[in-house]
Amino acid sequence: GALPAGAAADLILDREQQNAASIQQRWQAHLATATKVPDTSFALTLQAAKRHTLLTGTLSHIWHLNPECLLAHATASNLIKEKRWRFDKLAPHWLAHLAACAQGLAARSFVIGLDRQLHWAPLPQKTARQQLERLFLLYLKAWQRPLSLTPENVSLPAEALALPAS
Repeated sequence: GALPAGAAADLILDREQQNAASIQQRWQAHLATATKVPDTSFALTLQAAKRHTLLTGTLSHIWHLNPECLLAHATASNLIKEKRWRFDKLAPHWLAHLAACAQGLAARSFVIGLDRQLHWAPLPQKTARQQLERLFLLYLKAWQRPLSLTPENVSLPAEALALPAS
């Protein structure tokens, strides 16, 4: 978008530069000694409601930090808005985390947002696959009986998830 003219633009630009610097510093704190891993393709056959589907994709945010494997993500947005997790910012990263773990990659994941960082521990392969299959089942059910979803009625209070936020 366009910035307003004059001093107002300078204030906005300064704030945005400070936000970017904060994200950059936290990113470096996690990955300063890590090595970027080339993009990794995956293919998982999911089963739910007597249906099978092939979930394919590419994990493009993998880093190796002895002895760990990390999935690292950053967003220039807040992860919580009005005391509620922003699933539009978290869902793609959670699905990547599940796919990596279901593929057998014992990955720890993190998302760096403007307001906080969120970390996910590695999941057992079986648990990750079960969670993906549960999401697939919910997806199938949603097409059988669509709901009217708006951001207001989809978000949950942050406390309901009981996720550690740092």
